[in-house]
Amino acid sequence: MPVPESMVEHYLDNVIADLNNQKAKFVEAEVRKSYHPIAEETIRWQILFHKLAEQEKVEVLPSDVENVINRMAQAYKITPDQAKQVMARSGRVDYIRDSLLEEKVLDLLTGRAKKTKEKK
Repeated sequence: MPVPESMVEHYLDNVIADLNNQKAKFVEAEVRKSYHPIAEETIRWQILFHKLAEQEKVEVLPSDVENVINRMAQAYKITPDQAKQVMARSGRVDYIRDSLLEEKVLDLLTGRAKKTKEKK
């Protein structure tokens, strides 16, 4: 499945930004070259699992996101409202939603998988 190069470049831009935030020393061209196949596979999977979610009508409910935020609040000993504010400011709510969707799609697929006997 072909992957739009613009999506690959956006992914690689984010990798570079993360490395810059970590104050890592790196050669940008080398990072882009070495991460290019990873970017393609990651994007390919994202397109696929979003399409499967759409086709199978898998969705993330607001309560699913709330549960994750509440667990985070407990772990960091803050209120759920504080956790929501932190997540909203950092843009992590979309990441949580996407991760939950991926998890639900994987659960759907593993639930439908059939075991077969291994031939020796």
